Amino acid sequence: VMNWDGQAGNVGFRLASVVHARSFPITSHPRSLEVTSGEPATFEVVAAIPDGILVSYQWYHNGQPIPGASEATVTIPTASHSDAGRYSVTVSPPEYLPTRSQPATLDVTLPATSPDTFSGLISGEVRWSKPGGVINISGNVLIRAGATLVIDPGTTLAFAPNTYMRVQGTLIAEGTADLPIVFTSASDTKAAENWAGLQFKASTPTAFGPDHEYWAGSRLAHTVIEYATTGVYAFDTGVDVTESTFRNNTTAIEVRATDATAIRNSVFENNTTGIYSIWENSGVGVDLYGDVTDLLIEGNAFSGGQWGLQLNANNRRFTNLSIRGNTFSGHSYDAVYINGPDFIDVTIADNVISRARYGIYLSSQDEFT
Repeated sequence: VMNWDGQAGNVGFRLASVVHARSFPITSHPRSLEVTSGEPATFEVVAAIPDGILVSYQWYHNGQPIPGASEATVTIPTASHSDAGRYSVTVSPPEYLPTRSQPATLDVTLPATSPDTFSGLISGEVRWSKPGGVINISGNVLIRAGATLVIDPGTTLAFAPNTYMRVQGTLIAEGTADLPIVFTSASDTKAAENWAGLQFKASTPTAFGPDHEYWAGSRLAHTVIEYATTGVYAFDTGVDVTESTFRNNTTAIEVRATDATAIRNSVFENNTTGIYSIWENSGVGVDLYGDVTDLLIEGNAFSGGQWGLQLNANNRRFTNLSIRGNTFSGHSYDAVYINGPDFIDVTIADNVISRARYGIYLSSQDEFT
């Protein structure tokens, strides 16, 4: 054998592992389950693997690998609401292509309570159910880290003046079109700033799928939020808002240091500002409020007030901002106001704007699509 320089010699060879261009089909995919909190939940997969071929498995929960879940079955011994979500598994025979199962859903039902009045701490997993009734929030509420509050359709929460609900764990308020969940003022004379609002601060992250579909975490669906200083405040976390109504708030939603927030198919009526981010003073050095990443504003209807969107960036970076398919009307200032030096990957498309001082106001050094 000749070396590269033309001299006779020995040449060593290393054979790479061979991967067959085929995979083995899954014959039985994991099946969706519904269990009561504290009960076990088991998922199983069956694949057509010939005898003598070793197989490795990896289970996933909401797209994240589950440590140690490497068998054909995975069991949650005592399911809690934090275990709810989507489960799938990858089947990987050595030297063959891996196969991913269809996802299965785990729903975990909590026992219901229906307090007349509440204030203070929420620990563990709690479900409030009072369809057609009112729970009076007489003082501030804190959902502690690791805790979950689930609110059933048709329940109304009436907040005493200046009170708030702060979410450091998870809040899931999923109403229906006929039975929305209402967050409102307990005052006899209702007006903006009667109560402080819902504050998502360093809460459990919200998980989305590859097409931005909701998987797990804090969610507001078919809710009404009214008469607050800031209806929803998101800091150092993300939240999913869909099919909801924000009306008569000073600010409907404020985003600060958020990651993966979706605001979709909702109605914003007569708020001073629909969606807002604060402008920090120049020269601060470190933006204490942090960056805003993966913010989706899609299919909403904004009407009345001063601004539909007022997004400011100073010493803060907006990355992957999408404003699509919204309608804006009747704003005394700007429908869409974007101001600041650091916006990356911004898309503004298919919006309809009428009766505003400016339709879209852009002041940035960056490029927009």
